[in-house]
Order: sequence, then C-alpha cells, then structure tokens
Amino acid sequence: MDSLTRKLALSVLGLSATGLSGGTANAAEAVVAQSPETLYLWAALIIAALEFGALLILLQRYKQLKQEFENTSRKTQNTMSQFENQAFYDPLTQLPNRRLFRDRLLQTMKLATRHKTRFCVVMADLDKFKPINDTLGHDAGDMLLKQVVIRLQNIMRESDTIARYGGDEFAFVCPSLQDRGAIATLCMRILTAIQEPFTLQGKEYYIGISMGIAVFPEHGLDEEVLIRHADTALYRAKEKRNTFIIYDPKLDTKMS
Repeated sequence: MDSLTRKLALSVLGLSATGLSGGTANAAEAVVAQSPETLYLWAALIIAALEFGALLILLQRYKQLKQEFENTSRKTQNTMSQFENQAFYDPLTQLPNRRLFRDRLLQTMKLATRHKTRFCVVMADLDKFKPINDTLGHDAGDMLLKQVVIRLQNIMRESDTIARYGGDEFAFVCPSLQDRGAIATLCMRILTAIQEPFTLQGKEYYIGISMGIAVFPEHGLDEEVLIRHADTALYRAKEKRNTFIIYDPKLDTKMS
C-alpha cells in the first residue's frame, strides 16, 4: 500500500498519525501494514454509513418540506372555501345567495332547453315578518328566518334550489315541476307549513308567505324575463297575502 493511500484510509477512520499519540499511531500503522484489506473494509463501511446518514438527513428534510407544503396547501384550500362560501352563500341561512341562484337558474335553463322540458321559478316573500323583526329585534328575526328555512328544506326536493334572495325574500328553482297541478301542490304545502306557529322568545307568532311563479319556457326564455315575470306575479300575490299566483301576461296590464 503506497503512502498516499494509507494516509487516506487512516483519515477516513479518524486515525491520522498527526492527530494520534505516537504509540497509537504506530499501532494503527501496524494494522494497516498487516491487513490493509481490513482497513479498506472499515473505510468503505464508514463512507457508506456517512452517505446513509446524509440520506437520512435528506429524507427527514424532505418529510419536513412535504408536511409544510401540505399544511400550506390545506390552509390555502380552507381560505378558498371561505371565499367561495362568502361569495355564493348567505352567511345566516347558508342557503345559496342571489348570485348562486342566478347561476343555478342558468344551468337549469340550459338543461331544460337541451331536453325540451319545463320548470318553474318561484319568488317568495314572507308576510308579517317586518313587524316581528322590528318588535323583537334582529336576533329574533334571524331565528325566524332559520326556522322558515328548515320548513322549506323539509318540503323541497334535493334537485330544487332554495335561495335567500335578500331580506325576507326567497327564490326557488324547481326542475321537477312541469305542470300547474304539481306547482299548485308544492305551493299549498309551503303555505300550510309556514302558517304553523313559530316559537320566538317563548311565545308563538304567525306569519305567511306570498309566492309568484313563472314557468320556463312559456313565461320567458332568459333569466331576467323569468325573474321579472315571477316578481310580477309575486307583487299581485302580496296584495292578497299568504297565497300564490302563476304569471299571466294579463298581470302586466293590471300593473301598468
């Protein structure tokens, strides 16, 4: 074994002659002289161990970076979900808001046009809500709205969209209602449910609901026309209170 190779092997083992006492250094040199293969074997094992240790460090760092990335990604997803919820859902009732309602209406129109089917849009407004809200306070008004939503959800189908359109106004898209008989049946069920007393602050209160209905495609081929015609019918229903009216072109004449 030449001098340079011997020094390199000893250095790997931490046995550099310059860092050892004379006796220990001589003993190490004797081991190398008698069995150089053993020194090479130990040197190779130590190099492998060092490389393995470095690999473990890299793997540990990789796991840390992966965890940090997953945490950041999770936070980003949560933030995006919050933004989406604020943009498309009413914070009080968790119902779709006006923006999402219009999007659902457009999607339903496209499907109905493709399959040549009908559906109805319902614009609804609570009767006698304002006096309760003004008398008992906004907290009681919010509680009343939540109770109304529960009753509506118990009646409507999963395919229907129930939206809070604003204040005490609601809007429905009902893809499964294609004839006046089915529409009337649904509206009667809603009227009956809302007429039942609501318990607020330990007392019972009674309200009603007025609804205006427009049917696609006979009452309009775009969202603005459908909503406007349903609003026209709602306006007429509000004159009578606690009833529903399906749009008729004659209603426009009466309002002019």
